[in-house]
Formats: sequence, C-alpha cells, structure tokens
Amino acid sequence: MQFADRPEHFLRMVEDAVVGVVQTDADGRMVYVNPQWCAMLGYGADELLGRSVFEVTDPPYVAITRESVEQLRRGAASVVLSKRYRRRDGSLIHARSSASAIRDANGVMAGLTAFVVDVSDRVEALERAEAAEERLNQALQIGQMIAWEWNLVSGAVVSSTDPVEFWGIPVERVEDFIALVHPEDRPAVEQAAMSAFTGVAPYDLEYRVRGPDGNLRWIQTRGRIEPGPDGRPWRVLGIAIDVTGAKRAELTARLLAEAGQVLGASLDYETTLSSLAVVLVPRLADWYAIDLLTPAGELERIALHHPDPAKIEIGTRMHAQYPPRQDVPNGVWNALRTGEPSWVPQLSDELLQRSTHNREQFEMLRALGLRSYICVPLRARGVAIGVLTLVFAESGRHYERADLDLAMEVGNRAAVAVDNARLYHALQAADRRKDEFLAMLAHELRNPLAPINMAAELLKAVVGNNPQAREASEIIARQASHMTELVDDLLDVSRVTRGLVQLQQQPVDLKSVATAAVEQVRSLVQARRHELRTSLSAEPLIVRGDRARLIQVIVNLLNNAAKYTPPGGELELLVDAQQAHVRIQVSDSGVGIEPGLLQEIFELFTQAARTPDRSQGGLGIGLALVRSIVRLHGGEVTADSEGTGKGATFCVLLPRMDHAGPALPTLPTQTDAASSYKRVLVVDDNADAATMVAEVLRLHGHAVDVAGSGAGALGLVDDSRRYDAFVLDIGLPDMTGYELVRRLRALDVTAGARFFALTGYGQQQDRLAALSAGFDEHLVKPVDPERLVRLLAV
Repeated sequence: MQFADRPEHFLRMVEDAVVGVVQTDADGRMVYVNPQWCAMLGYGADELLGRSVFEVTDPPYVAITRESVEQLRRGAASVVLSKRYRRRDGSLIHARSSASAIRDANGVMAGLTAFVVDVSDRVEALERAEAAEERLNQALQIGQMIAWEWNLVSGAVVSSTDPVEFWGIPVERVEDFIALVHPEDRPAVEQAAMSAFTGVAPYDLEYRVRGPDGNLRWIQTRGRIEPGPDGRPWRVLGIAIDVTGAKRAELTARLLAEAGQVLGASLDYETTLSSLAVVLVPRLADWYAIDLLTPAGELERIALHHPDPAKIEIGTRMHAQYPPRQDVPNGVWNALRTGEPSWVPQLSDELLQRSTHNREQFEMLRALGLRSYICVPLRARGVAIGVLTLVFAESGRHYERADLDLAMEVGNRAAVAVDNARLYHALQAADRRKDEFLAMLAHELRNPLAPINMAAELLKAVVGNNPQAREASEIIARQASHMTELVDDLLDVSRVTRGLVQLQQQPVDLKSVATAAVEQVRSLVQARRHELRTSLSAEPLIVRGDRARLIQVIVNLLNNAAKYTPPGGELELLVDAQQAHVRIQVSDSGVGIEPGLLQEIFELFTQAARTPDRSQGGLGIGLALVRSIVRLHGGEVTADSEGTGKGATFCVLLPRMDHAGPALPTLPTQTDAASSYKRVLVVDDNADAATMVAEVLRLHGHAVDVAGSGAGALGLVDDSRRYDAFVLDIGLPDMTGYELVRRLRALDVTAGARFFALTGYGQQQDRLAALSAGFDEHLVKPVDPERLVRLLAV
C-alpha cells in the first residue's frame, strides 16, 4: 500500500521519522521520499521523485542492490544490506537499509519500501579502529614484537598476531611458551613471574628461546599484572620483543674484543690459536679447529677443541687417520684454493658421505652428531695461509648468515695474528743471522789488525832516533786504531739500538766525564790542528748514568765535530746546569748541516755530503749511537746549524740528580805500567798475531813462549816450566780457548797463574762466556799493548 493511501496520522509519523523512508515502484523509481531521506542525500523531494534509486547508489553497490531487489521480487519478505549512497555534492554516506516488497492482489511485487539509517559515523570509527589496529600490527611486525594476554585463571594465552609468525609454533597456553624457553633460562623466567605476582618487581626480563629450527633467539618481555574483581591477579598484559639482532651485536662485539685480546697476548701463535677456542666454544661452535699451510703445501692441525676431552681424542685420531680430502666442494682445501668460505646450515648424510674416505669414517662422523658447519680461509696479505673450521653438533644449533660473517671476522683477525707472529720470528731470525755475521766479520777483521797493531808498537820501541821509521810506525798504529774503532762502532750500534746494552748506572759527575772524553780525542784534535775550548761549570753536575757510555757520547760528538771541521778550526765543549737538567753542548766552525738533513742526522748511516776523498771517514753511525745512549739515560739530543759552511751545534740534556745525592764511588787507581818479570805463554793459530804479542811482551822484559794450538800449549806446560800468565786465542784449530783454559786450570802447575782471552769475538755474550770458562780478563783484538802490559803487572 502506498503511503499516500495511509491515514494522515501515519503519514505524519513517517514524515517525522529520524530515518530515511523511501518507496519505489516495481522498476525502482522513487514515488515517495520523507524529509530525512532528502536530508541524507542533499536533494529536494521534487528532485528525487521519479528518479531510480540506483542513480543515487554508489556504483560498486549497484549490483548487490539489484540482487536484493530480485530477492524481494522472488518472494522474500524483506532484505537488509549495508551499502553506500552518493549525495548530491558527490560525497558518500554509509547506510544500513532494510527493504520490504509492496505486492498487488496477485502477490506480484509492485514496489518496495526501504528504511535507511545513516551509519557513516560508526563505519568511519570502525575503519579508523581497524586502520589503527593494522598500523599497530605492522609496527609490532617491523619491531619484531608481539602483544599478548595471559589469563592466569585458565592459563590461556592470546596474541595480537599469529603466534607462529613470532614464536615459530602455536602458543595458546603458558605451557607452550615455557617449552620454548632455553632450559638454562627457565628458572629466571619463573622467578621473574613470581616476583611480579607478589609485587616485588615488575615483569621485565631477557631470556633465550629455541625455535623449531634449533636456533636460539633472545627475547625481551615486559608485562603488567591486572587484578580481578576480588583483587587477586587475574591476567597479565604484555609485549615480547625479539632483541636477537641487538643481543647478537653486543655478543659479537664482546666476542671479537676477547678474541683480539687472546690473539694479541703472545707472538706464540700456536698457543694463541689454541687459546682462541675458549672464546669461541660454546658461544659460536661445539667443535673448533685451526689448520695452517706448511711451506711444503701440507695442512698442519694447530688446534682442535671440544668441551669433551674424549671427543677431542676421537677427532685427533680421525684427523690423523683420515686427512681432509682435496676434492670435497665444501671442504677446507676448497676454501684454501678459492679463498671463499663454506657455509652448510644443515649437514646431510649425503654431504657427509661425499666428504669421507670410507664407510667407517662416515659412521664415526655421524656418531658425533654434526649438524651445521662453517669453514673460512685465513688470509694474510691476499694469500690463504690456513683455515678455521667451526661445527655445531650436540647443541642442536644451525649456523646463520650472521654467524658466517662473525666467523670470517674472527678468521681475518687470526690470520693477521699468525702473519704478524711469523714476520716477527722471521725478523728475529734475520737479526740473529746479522749479529752472527757481524760478530764473525769483526773477528776476521780483528785478527789481521792485532799483529799490525803489535808490530807498530814494536817498531816504535826499536827504531831509536830514526824519525821516518817512528812516523811510519805512528801512522800504522793510528790507522789500525781507526779500523778498530770502526769495527767496534759497527757492533756497538747494533747492540745499543736494539736495547741489548744494560747500563751500569751510578751517580756520575759529568765534569770528570767531559775531562776523560777530551783526553781521548786530544790526538785527533791535535792532528787536525783544531783549537778546542772547554767550559765546565764550577758546581757539581751529577747525573745517574753509565760513566763509560757517557764518555762515549762526548767522544763521538767531539770526533764528529773534529772530522767535519776543516783543519785549523774551532771546537767548543760546554757542560753546565739547566734547571732540572745537565747540558752538554759541542759546537764547531765546520761544514755545517743542510736544513733538510737536520731531522735525519741521528739516523743510522746518515752523513753530511762528503768530498770525493772521503777525508772525514766513518760509517755514519756515531750520532745514531749518541742518540740511543742518551735516550737510555732518559735524555734527549738535538742538532742545530745555520746551514752549509756555518758550523753545527749538538746539545745533550740529561736529567740532573739532587746535589745532595749519594756520594760518587771512588775510581780505582791504575797500577803502574812497570811490571815485574813474568813468564807468559801466548797461544794463537795466527802466527803473525802470536809473534807480535810475544815480541811486545819481551820488549817489556817478560819471558814469552808461543804455541799455535791447544795441544801445543798443553805440551809446553810441565813442572819445569811454570807460567805466570796465559794469553789464549778462542778460535784454535783443535779445541776452543774455553776448553783449553779449563784444562790448563786443572793442572797443579798453573795454580796462581792469570788467564787472558785475546779474541776477535767482542760481544757481551762472548765476554760472559770467557769469564764463565775461567778467564780473568776478556780482551778484544787488536788489544792496546800498553793495556796488556799493565794487566800483566797487576
């Protein structure tokens, strides 16, 4: 029935309704609209009447609207649907429409009546809520988080998203969650829950879970207890955050720091590589192995580690019996050849079979329960020098990409440590060979110098008043002395610059040191006709140092000044106090130093420009010795020059001792060179050297016999010939001088005799070896004849 045919009061009720009311004919054209319907669509009644209801329906909803009309036409009493209408201004409204059919006397649908409610506010609010929930879920997913609710009464757990995506398994009850927690962390998780229930502490903790894939993840959980109506804990609302990435970064940094500390602790790389296992097992592996390439191209097992010593023994035996095959795609040899790591997340039986030599080895490996495997090459300076192998077994874990990256970093650091250690040991070996060469070179040079020096001394004593012969002997002695200084400096700089010299430190007055140094260089200064002025402070200038080495510093500086100053030049030595230091300053009027050379002048083998005749002489090591000795005393040395031809000034500053410091030791007085008659046996296989030593000693009134071998010397010693002193060479043809001195001292006839080692070997260890063998003095060729005479007189 049309509304127009209804009573007036019914029509007024429809007109005043708060919902939209519309009637259509059988084709859907509107024949009645109430004011609310017009207001909802923004049209006037005259604009809507006669128009099809499909014209104001949002196109996506036309089809469902037609289907609803067809349901009414087929006999449905009413239909309800949610749809959108398009308003006059083009905007859309969400509506819920309930329609029923108007039928004629034959039951045929003649039209329909629809009651429409505007639900736009509710729909938009619901859409906003759904959008907010979607954003929250996305944020939780991006942040690797999940929100959960734990019903303490039923034990049920409800999650914000699919728990399988987060946990790896369905978590519907608290028992499901507890099963995931690492066994070592379960007590802490249970204790945290109890503390939260009793109000002792908030529910906030970190723990590990193991997923179905066997890998461990770190979870941080925070929750809040909510009470029920009775005030007792009813449920827990919380959030779980996957902090594996952050935790892995933290643990990685800590592991690498510990690995670096272990690898840097010693240059014994075999020990450090074995110690590295303590850092990596069990955090990064159940099995750990290091193999290094030998010079022959073979693999040498350096370290194998597992928490169970019995399994280490099994692994060691198996490695010896079945060395790694070279044709395995994922094996250690492949990593060495390609320089690329091998990463096997899941070790299969098929892969194990391809890697083994036979069925027996396969069963042995299978029994060990190997699950996952990483092999990284150890590369140093672009060359593979070994491999690091890590294996997961009984822990059930599997290696991930992040584990491979960490293993590669550890491998890189291990390779650098091995390479540095090998380089250090190679340098040490080269250094030892250099020392041995220098010692041998010095010995071979000193052997011919010894007879030359002795012959010159002998000539001076026998030439009488022949001025030419005396001058020739002085030249020979001077040049031999110069050669000796060069040899000594060459050996000395090697020991000093490497810190092998131990200073005999005591309070020393630098004024007496300077005086002694001047005496040593006086002959050179006079020979070059220089004027040497000295200025020594009147007050005590006490330093703590090695007197002999400090004299060497001043002598080297004065020698340097004398050599690089043209004949007839001026030299000056100044020693004074500079607040907390004592200053030693040597100046000259010589050739000067180019500005570019000032920074290098103290480097080994550095020299100023020479004239073609090399008149200055030297090897360029004197100033390097000066700097090394001064620094050993805690001081510093500098050089200054205004340029070429303007002279140079060298300044040494040494820490000054308190004036009231310990008293200086009294230096022993030298015994008069005059000596009483001695019977001496000289033993040297160098006949010239032995003859010259003997002639010099005879010249001073001693009776001297000569032997060319140890056996010859022993044959001369008997009750009829008792010797007061023995001068022995160390390098004899039939026995060493050390053996000879021991055999001679064992004879009764040598009681009270003194023994002097006269040798070309002059390093500290040579001196100690001589004294330990039984020598009283260790003399280095060529010895100063006057010193030998003085020693015999003691």
